[in-house]
Amino acid sequence: MVRFHWHVEGGQSAFIPPAGVRMDEEAGVCHLSCEMELAGQNETCTSMLTVPATYLDSACIQPIGILLAHGLEAGDWDSPLMRGLVNRFAGAGHIVMRYHCRQKEARRQRILERALESAALSPLALATVQQWVVVGFDNGARVAASVAAKTRIRIGGYVALSYPLLEPAPPPPKARAGAPPPSDSEGPLIRLAEALSPPMLFVVGGRDARCPPERLGALFAPGGPAAGTDARAVVLQGLGPSLESGGAEGADGVQRVVRAVAEFVAALERGGEAGEAATIKGGKAWCKHTDGMAPVPTPEAATKAVFAKHAVCLVLDYGSQYTQLIARRIRDAGVLSVLLPGDASMDAIKEVNPRMIILSGGPNSVHAEGAPLLPPEFYTYCQSSGIPLLGICYGMQLLVHQLGGVVQTVMDSGEYGRMPINVERDSVLYAGEEADRQLVWMSHGDSATALPEGFRAVAKSEQGACVAIEDPSRKFFGLQYHPEVVHSERGSAMIKHLLFEVAGLEGDWNMADVLQEEMTKVTAAVGPTDHVICALSGGVDSTVAATLVHRVLGDRLHCVFVDNGLLRYAEAERVMDTFREHLHLPVTKIDVSERMLARLAGVTDPEAKRKAIGKEFIDTFQEYATGLEASLGHAPRFLVQGTLYPDVIESCPPPGSGQKHSHTIKSHHNVGGLPEDLRFTLIEPLRELFKDEVRALGRLLEVPERFIARHPFPGPGLAVRVLGDVTAGDALATLREVDEVYVNAIREWGLYDDIWQAFAVFLPIRSVGVQGDQRTHSHVVALRAVTSSDGMTADWFPFQPDFLRYVSTKICNSVRGVNRVVYDVTSKPPSTIEWE
Repeated sequence: MVRFHWHVEGGQSAFIPPAGVRMDEEAGVCHLSCEMELAGQNETCTSMLTVPATYLDSACIQPIGILLAHGLEAGDWDSPLMRGLVNRFAGAGHIVMRYHCRQKEARRQRILERALESAALSPLALATVQQWVVVGFDNGARVAASVAAKTRIRIGGYVALSYPLLEPAPPPPKARAGAPPPSDSEGPLIRLAEALSPPMLFVVGGRDARCPPERLGALFAPGGPAAGTDARAVVLQGLGPSLESGGAEGADGVQRVVRAVAEFVAALERGGEAGEAATIKGGKAWCKHTDGMAPVPTPEAATKAVFAKHAVCLVLDYGSQYTQLIARRIRDAGVLSVLLPGDASMDAIKEVNPRMIILSGGPNSVHAEGAPLLPPEFYTYCQSSGIPLLGICYGMQLLVHQLGGVVQTVMDSGEYGRMPINVERDSVLYAGEEADRQLVWMSHGDSATALPEGFRAVAKSEQGACVAIEDPSRKFFGLQYHPEVVHSERGSAMIKHLLFEVAGLEGDWNMADVLQEEMTKVTAAVGPTDHVICALSGGVDSTVAATLVHRVLGDRLHCVFVDNGLLRYAEAERVMDTFREHLHLPVTKIDVSERMLARLAGVTDPEAKRKAIGKEFIDTFQEYATGLEASLGHAPRFLVQGTLYPDVIESCPPPGSGQKHSHTIKSHHNVGGLPEDLRFTLIEPLRELFKDEVRALGRLLEVPERFIARHPFPGPGLAVRVLGDVTAGDALATLREVDEVYVNAIREWGLYDDIWQAFAVFLPIRSVGVQGDQRTHSHVVALRAVTSSDGMTADWFPFQPDFLRYVSTKICNSVRGVNRVVYDVTSKPPSTIEWE
């Protein structure tokens, strides 16, 4: 017989002869069944190692393994409760080990200890698992506590389901001096607390008399034998010792138990509190929820828990297209930024506990009716709390206006674009600057003409406008220009100066924190049995979003790639090949090209096109969800999208965004193009991020670099690159050929990685030309290439004339029906990157 031999430190070995491999496609797990022979004990027991179906990809394995210890009743090891725990955790990427043994408790302890070591030292676990959570049911919880107290494997947590506190167990070793004599079943808990004191969770049925809350709570009270241990508890009302049925409103007991344990493990993963299960450290009473279950924290609560660990710079949003760019520049500096609407209440502001506050720009004038203002007590709060305050553009005008200065509209013209300013280096704002002059990005029509008491002007434009002010005594500052935009040459240095030198913040925020935050949000939003659909396009955004959600949910994520008839040359085939070969994600391809083009026939307005495309996408996902419901037995409630923040702010105000003062630039098919009767709850883990942050997140998730480096491609596809009716004539076919020639030429010349985005545009005009000594009246195409770091601003790429000559000639010679090529030399702003 062929045996797998996993060496165990200290001379112990576990010989694992394969007895069967069974794939559970619905749960997305693989069961590896075997008879486990324990060296030196001359006996075997049935064991089961359950892993995610994608276990060959080590990136899919979570760093916490789960060991299950069953009760003594026949069938306990494969009971609905055990299967529910196995499927929940293995389906989410955890390695799960369980065994079947009906020996006496002392013998079961030895077997469980060897099973844990065997699983932990397997090649798969060694490469991925950092710690184990031991979960025991009934007297198996007593066995698990004893094993966790003495094993050499790292134990990260302990879970007891229906712990039999009042039932006898083998006599424990002598307790520590001075401690009250323990009962038989208290001993394993005390020894575990003394040896490791890991976080503990107790899940007890409300009708289970074997574990009185007062008796268990006394163990962890001050002066108790297990005092100081982080112990939490959930009482499931209506359930008995089996934890498998009954409860409020007929709720299924297994699901309630699984949910409680999953919440506890998720808290261990993020290093935080385990939801709202009552902490019984200190002898507090247990939390008995009326529904029998501690509620899963909302995404907002999960976010708040992450924010509580860091010093915060608060950004109040007044509708600027650059507001999130401010927040991103702060995060680039390693400081956590939080964004709230400009009219947030004082309670909401204080809840964030900010160490610095920034007032963003916006499209309003302080004199306009209904213009957003701050409550008078806001400035008192900042001054009394010593919170530095910076107003940018509209934010500076608001500060001047409300503190007693004068803001006036510039009658002749405002100041727009990149302009020089003269600064005073003896000021707080410009301390440490080496030059008296710098270039900044302006965009304003109002100016401060008289300053409030205590302020002085420390920078002016060449037109004489006041562009920087400060009141160092109150730590109030104002900038009329936009330091967050890359075109302000010292803008990033200014933000860092204010964060670190003036506000004294610490740089303790990074993309690893963002990843953990978003995974926590997904865990909190999606229940332990819900399935999720992902709109996967093959671009950077949706690929990173899918990989992140798949890391949390495993094969409960169902990816859908829609061929909408608006893709680039051979795009569908290339994308599906890449998914199969590199990402190993479960992807279903759906071809709706005929339906999409029929819906777009005759549509020329850009907004109408985007909304029509969004509607067709959602209809497709809803049809797919209906089919999935038939196979799963319940409908998937969630839809994952790779929405980025530039999509959101250009479609503002999106429903529920809280950002009330932005002006709409264009609707994106996955934001402003969504129907009002959307049946899905959206999961958008990248919604607050910019493209370069998404790429950094993708690298943390080990997404292949070939995906990370891809140029952005809009969700509406070529529909926004064919001006006018996309179905007219041969526009799509012509554009595909031109785009393929253009992008291949960029790669051929080694320029692809130097460019943020490059594409061709089909123009609804014809021009006269001469080809083959004959007059032609053919199509005109435009080429666009830009450089950018975030998509919020962009410069056109300065191709060398030789390249433009080469690519123009190649397009006209190889694409039938094109006789003129033009190159777009417009920056963003004033234009957007896409033409529609």
